[in-house]
Amino acid sequence: MRKPATGFSVKILVVALCFFITSCGGPEKKYTKHIEKGKEYYASSQYKEAVIEFKNAIQIKPNDPQAHYNLGLSYLKVGGPAYIPAGFKSLVKATELDPGLLDAQIRIGELYFVSRDIVKASEKAQLVLEKDKNNLDGTILLANINAAKGKLGEAKKLLQAAADAHPESTKPLLALSTVYLASGERDSAKNILRKAIEKDGSVEPRIALAGVFLFEKNFKAAEDELNGALKDNPKSVAVLSALTNFYIGTRQGAMAEQTAEKLITASEEKAEGYIILASIHKFSGNGEKARETLKRGIERSKDPVKLQKLLAADYLDSRQPAEASELVSDILKKNEEDLEGQFLRGRVLLLERKPQEALSGLSAYVKENPRSPSAQYFFGLANMMTGNSSVAKTAFNEALTLAPGFNEASFMLSAQYLEIGELKLASVEAQKLKARNPAYPGLGFLLGDISLRQGRHDEAIRYFEAYTRDNAQDAKGFAKLAAAQMKAGNGKIAIENAEKSLTLASDDGVLALAVSIDLSTRNFEKALARINGQIARTPDSAALHLLLGKVYAASRDEARAEQALKKAIEKDANFYPAYIDLGDLYARKGSFDDALKQYRESVKVNPKTLATYMVIGMLSEKKGDLNGAIESYKKALEVNPRFAPAANNLAWLYSEKGGNLDVALTLAETAKEQLPNEPAISDTLGWIYYKKQAYLKAVTLLKESAAKMPNEPTVKYHLGMAYYRKGETTLAKQELKKALGIKNDFDGAEEARKTLASLK
Repeated sequence: MRKPATGFSVKILVVALCFFITSCGGPEKKYTKHIEKGKEYYASSQYKEAVIEFKNAIQIKPNDPQAHYNLGLSYLKVGGPAYIPAGFKSLVKATELDPGLLDAQIRIGELYFVSRDIVKASEKAQLVLEKDKNNLDGTILLANINAAKGKLGEAKKLLQAAADAHPESTKPLLALSTVYLASGERDSAKNILRKAIEKDGSVEPRIALAGVFLFEKNFKAAEDELNGALKDNPKSVAVLSALTNFYIGTRQGAMAEQTAEKLITASEEKAEGYIILASIHKFSGNGEKARETLKRGIERSKDPVKLQKLLAADYLDSRQPAEASELVSDILKKNEEDLEGQFLRGRVLLLERKPQEALSGLSAYVKENPRSPSAQYFFGLANMMTGNSSVAKTAFNEALTLAPGFNEASFMLSAQYLEIGELKLASVEAQKLKARNPAYPGLGFLLGDISLRQGRHDEAIRYFEAYTRDNAQDAKGFAKLAAAQMKAGNGKIAIENAEKSLTLASDDGVLALAVSIDLSTRNFEKALARINGQIARTPDSAALHLLLGKVYAASRDEARAEQALKKAIEKDANFYPAYIDLGDLYARKGSFDDALKQYRESVKVNPKTLATYMVIGMLSEKKGDLNGAIESYKKALEVNPRFAPAANNLAWLYSEKGGNLDVALTLAETAKEQLPNEPAISDTLGWIYYKKQAYLKAVTLLKESAAKMPNEPTVKYHLGMAYYRKGETTLAKQELKKALGIKNDFDGAEEARKTLASLK
């Protein structure tokens, strides 16, 4: 017979069973520990720590309504756009698990009320009062709802009844005083608050009474009330905060600083005092002292992250990304999912000119905070920098919808419109900003740029002259002024300002402007001296060798032009403008094979250049390589299917060389949609209709083309043939004679002569 297990073996069995069936209190004990620790953190205002503990408790007991309720309250105490929605969700979960959890129902109702969803707030108040008709918070919520609806009398009755039913509480009296204030009965409000003060001497009614005095602009009475409250409660954070804010509001900076320091002493481990004192310093223009205060708070506070975020944002506002980056890294080390931390990191990356990397954090933040103007602004900025114009415009517009006076968003929206060529919208937005803030930094430059692009050169000159007076060391201001003066035909002053720009900062674009002014006066030696001087300083610049080639080409020194352009390609094999210019040089010399070789090299480097495909197509046609021309025009249409010049030329080739007339017609109609007033396109489309025997349509289009191109024999010939096929012989003879009178050997001249002979 087997012996019963004893001694050591029994202990092993007990431990194993405890581990296996978790019946020895392990999870329950851990759950209780997390709940108690969470409540402890909550009581000491360490709300983020409380959140962590309550979340840990829910991991053990996911269906415990009380844990979800405590988590929701903690989220709400942390506050902010990231945590309040999470708090709402937790409270809703708590009430789903236990609909009788009335405190959670009240908090949800209060959140609905704050978000102005009066219907849902009212439903929650009624639900609570149906279960507990004397519920104080439910009654106060219902009274506030009635007040919001304008039913002030009903609100007063409810609150007075609540005050009578709950003589131990000042809450209904505080709410009642607010309703009396709303109805304009300030004396009654003050009397009710004095009753509340007599009841238990708590600070809330005294702060509220000071608020009424402030509303009446009785600053002495407000200050006396707050100082009296402070005398009775010398370490009250609430009173010290109210008194500090009073001094800030009444512009008593020294007293505000002193009181804020007392607030910090009373609550050294909390962030609030440091935030208030830093804002006082910043408002008074002492940014360095504000930063020192935030740093002191980071060292001493139990919630340093909030202060780190403020300090990082301050560094970013003053364009110090390195200092901000260090703080942001520390924030994200503590919680890599912190959306505000990700947002700040996105801002750092923007300053570091890394917009693509910035988009991740900015996108996540704006998704959760779509009604944040700054979130929309920086999201728009990142998209603008990455070339995503449509998203950038939408974001900047949204920022301005949310904050109509957001000057930075207005400036960038105008700049974005300018970038994409929407000049009218750019001007409208810039003028709005000018009306709000005529001295906004860079606005004069932006307005000048818009005017320059609109062809209002004199106006642009005035803007840039004003800008250069205020920004005498900014090279780009003088460069733009020179460009405007050049457009206005004042080359002499333009060259002076271009040279001024070059003395302030070496810039290839400004150098090119100065050179173009030299070329306009055929001063080739001066242009060459400028370029060679810059090449001596930066010999590896492909752009400078390109510019040198342009000058040599303009002076008809083709050998040196070719040498310079080849040098540009040698310096940078991916510098496609050099291939284009070299191709142009060969084309002018009649070396079409060499020209085509360079153009084809350029599209290998930059396959999106529509103009180059057009040149290749036209040169191929000139050489008789129709297949090569067709292929090049097709490539252009792959880049932009609605590119009118390529569509027109391809349609012409198909119609003339035995291609599909229906395809040719579609291409020509596409071109006509894009450029409805272009006579060459009307000619192409009209000739295709002629070939399809639609002579009425053909005549209409060809008449339009001939009116705009009266000296083009081919167009006259086409119109004459259309009249001929339509049976209008007199008009046919007239147009065919005009065609042959202009030139007797154009394509179709022989047919024109034969047709004329047949009409005699």
